[in-house]
Amino acid sequence: MIEKHSVDAYIKERDIVGPDKYAMDLYYDGIKFDELHKTCNTNTAKFASHFKRKIPCEVDMMIFSNYSGILSQKENNNSVLARVIGLDNIDKSIIALLYTSTNLDVQSDLTIHLNDKDYPLVRTVDFENYLSADGYSLKGYNSDIWLSMINDIEKLKTETIKKRR
Repeated sequence: MIEKHSVDAYIKERDIVGPDKYAMDLYYDGIKFDELHKTCNTNTAKFASHFKRKIPCEVDMMIFSNYSGILSQKENNNSVLARVIGLDNIDKSIIALLYTSTNLDVQSDLTIHLNDKDYPLVRTVDFENYLSADGYSLKGYNSDIWLSMINDIEKLKTETIKKRR
């Protein structure tokens, strides 16, 4: 039986000024990265570690966490992807998260949460709304939802630039 996993990414405004005003925190199977060490669910911790190793590229300002919840810009064998800082970096990282979620070794749902909206980017392939990128994965992405989310991120970028002027 294939285990069902999910990744939720919450994009939130932080109390700072500048291009790093927004950060995206990751939850694995409903558990925030810094809570992984408190749970008895070692499967989720293993999944989060495996997910990080399958990310195809590194994005600036990816922040990692060890199982104790201590943040670092340096990753190691015991770390998980915890946070991405800055809207440009978040924008770039979503592509990596999407491809990782549909990876044949990962197969997880992916939902991005932004401004009280949920964007269910990756779900089980249904050949109508969710299509496999490689024709083999059981998980696929929805391009309409992806475009809508990208447009909302671009609006935030524009608003942030206007506020700085």
